[in-house]
Amino acid sequence: MCTVAGNTIDLAVTSTSPYVPAKSVKNGINGKYGQINLQNSNMGDFLFSFYKTGTNTPFTLSSTSFTVFDIDSGKSEKEVIRAYGYASYTMGNNTELKVQPSSTSINSVKLTSTTYGIEKDNPKDPMALTAQQRARSATFVYESVSSFPLSFEITGGPLPFGRNLLFAGDSSLNEMCGSSKPKTTRLFEEPEDSDMALLENQRGMVPGMLVALASGLILFFVGLAVQRRRWSAHQNVKDVPLQEIE
Repeated sequence: MCTVAGNTIDLAVTSTSPYVPAKSVKNGINGKYGQINLQNSNMGDFLFSFYKTGTNTPFTLSSTSFTVFDIDSGKSEKEVIRAYGYASYTMGNNTELKVQPSSTSINSVKLTSTTYGIEKDNPKDPMALTAQQRARSATFVYESVSSFPLSFEITGGPLPFGRNLLFAGDSSLNEMCGSSKPKTTRLFEEPEDSDMALLENQRGMVPGMLVALASGLILFFVGLAVQRRRWSAHQNVKDVPLQEIE
């Protein structure tokens, strides 16, 4: 939860296309990050939305940062991120990602992993990234938004295994780009008895996978540290065994 202009707001993540996880229990919180699990050889479209706390009332932010981390490859699979509608984005120096701006859509880009990664090189703190971790990350800045879409795809890879989309708000990646840095940083802590309302899948296909900001996760939106004490997930898809996952 964070406070903007006297309003407390929540972030919700919903699937807007058929969603196939390798292990849905991996959805939610991973240290200081939000995490979405996806089965290999699948693509998921997600909507990140801001709401007034405890309601389904959208809230428009004047500016917010969103970072995707650990975009790397497995032995036979690659990770692909598609972002849309951003005002700008920041890449790490000597980025390992293949960057393909859309030739038909404004402010749309496709990022594809090019290097092999393992669990022990995953980032632990979004504000303390190594050079390699910055090279596998991208920060997007959105302006005047109440929601924004993002797609995550895994090309190839053995089934029924999968990989994770790791995300947070701001990151140390923005230290290289002063214009992208939040202007203020204040921490707001949610009351113990507050919960996040669940949202349903917008297209009525697979029930929406939701990620609420949770205990131990600190995200930075519009320069404010966002902390949730609880998280909820709603999932009604069949899980499959998982062996290898970052």
